[in-house]
Amino acid sequence: MESAKPVMVEPSRKSDTAPGFTSAAGFRAFLRRVETEGSWATDPEVPELLAFVRAKYLRLALKWDRDPDDAVTLAFLIMRTESAREADDPWASLTTSVARKLKAEAHADWLMVTTEQASHPSKIEHERPVRSGAYEHILDHLAAAEAPDGDDDAGWLSETLTAVLAGLGWPREVAEGCVDYVLDRLVRSGKREAAADALRRDITMLALYQLPRESWLVLLRELLGPIGRPGQVVRRGLIARLLLEEPVESLLADDDIVLALHEAAPRSGRWSS
Repeated sequence: MESAKPVMVEPSRKSDTAPGFTSAAGFRAFLRRVETEGSWATDPEVPELLAFVRAKYLRLALKWDRDPDDAVTLAFLIMRTESAREADDPWASLTTSVARKLKAEAHADWLMVTTEQASHPSKIEHERPVRSGAYEHILDHLAAAEAPDGDDDAGWLSETLTAVLAGLGWPREVAEGCVDYVLDRLVRSGKREAAADALRRDITMLALYQLPRESWLVLLRELLGPIGRPGQVVRRGLIARLLLEEPVESLLADDDIVLALHEAAPRSGRWSS
């Protein structure tokens, strides 16, 4: 028997009273009833529920660069499971599951792997190359100081990258200033290649911290990744790898990056003492 599929139609309810399924208890009762009756395809409240779900998860879908109807489909499939019906808070459980799956789908696109692999980071080969420009959408998460779910991605990135550089011999003041400057230019430009091109010609950090040009160029390469020709396979930089939730321990196990940044740490002139 073919399973019912969600059909987006305008809800028929005209009353200003909120539907019963908007509460946790009402939602659980609704899910149990339509599943027991097998009425997902015929119950008049189902279209209204799907319209409610679409509005509820619209922002979440846009956050992960997915079509809002994808969120509706995912929610529909999850709602039909026993775990959703019997959860202490069905809405909270559904929201968590939809968010996790949207995130996995987005990461799968960025990493060019399956959704199953993206859902389980341990199955991903972190050194797998990506094509130039393939992860530009990741920069969207830097565009706001605070993400919709409350995560301060920009602040977390700055603190993490500063700590990594400081641990590899970079003066903390220099590391923090350079990292924040690079992240700011990324946000302003919106594209990795454009930001990298501008930053390579920028002498602000060189003048401010008496930073050797070679140290600055190495830092840009490791933070942003090498800039290749369109379509050329390139490796990811530290910023992208952290945003893709690669563990810091994995980054520090990358001998090429560790050695390059350690050798590029400024140790002459102002920073020699």
